[in-house]
Amino acid sequence: PEEKLKTSERIAKEIGKSEKHVRRAEQYAQALDLADSICPGIKKDILSGFITTTNKDIIALLKADKEDLPDMIDELRGIKKKEDEEKTHSIEDSVADVSMVGNANMFISSMNNFLSRFPKLRLDPAYIPRTLSVIEAVRDYLNEIEKDLLDALNTDKPQSEQEL
Repeated sequence: PEEKLKTSERIAKEIGKSEKHVRRAEQYAQALDLADSICPGIKKDILSGFITTTNKDIIALLKADKEDLPDMIDELRGIKKKEDEEKTHSIEDSVADVSMVGNANMFISSMNNFLSRFPKLRLDPAYIPRTLSVIEAVRDYLNEIEKDLLDALNTDKPQSEQEL
């Protein structure tokens, strides 16, 4: 007679992963559903990469007290609590922590949106060169910025002092 396996064991065997992996994936899915029930749309934002967070932070929602969930979800969305806002930060801190990350996520989300809504852009040989050209331009720009940042890290003085 065939051995009866738990569902998680059967799935793990089918996909070649551990049972623990399957259970964590289930918890992640449940936590996303919970978050989405409190903040509709957050599940889509997380799965699309618009909101970046860790699996551990998502799964932590399942273990949290019900009254703590809205604050935890706000933290995932990058919304600071009032006491956090009272701390002094430079404008550069705000830009680095929120604006740049938000804009990067928005760009990724936009590209995912275009490529899923208009599959010809990535599947049709007539459009692929144009899509690759956009990707190359973005890559060149990011490589240039990365080089400048790495150069700045490898100097003794900040860039602003060197230009004086």
